[in-house]
Amino acid sequence: MIYRHSVVFALLAILIGSMISGCGNLAGEPEIISTEVPLLERPENRNLTERQRVGLEVFISHCASCHGEYGDGNGIVAQEANIEPANFRDPTVSEGITLEEWTQAIREGRVDNMMPTWQGALNEEQIVAVADYTYSLSKVTSEETE
Repeated sequence: MIYRHSVVFALLAILIGSMISGCGNLAGEPEIISTEVPLLERPENRNLTERQRVGLEVFISHCASCHGEYGDGNGIVAQEANIEPANFRDPTVSEGITLEEWTQAIREGRVDNMMPTWQGALNEEQIVAVADYTYSLSKVTSEETE
């Protein structure tokens, strides 16, 4: 009889222990997934025009894989393919080039630099917006990013 009570007590202790350990993390602090500020809310993007904001969204979804999230030419595809896309943060990248010429390069692509044509993949409004956004990156002054 004592043996039977010991077995029941042991099984009950195991069951209660399992229940307690299974619920042990329910009241803890929530896990922080990310503390990164969304691109549109970053200080360097606070003075963007509405068209440039649209351009930023197009850039992130279509261009950042090569040109990098910040437009610095450091995208994952560029790194893996060992190519060097334009660094839009470099002020010299847009020297002597008008916004219309910049837009045309996006529309038609730059085969010599392995940049595809975006005409057909993007509509004209998106092409103009992403051109305006990327062109503006090389024009940003240090005061605007502080």
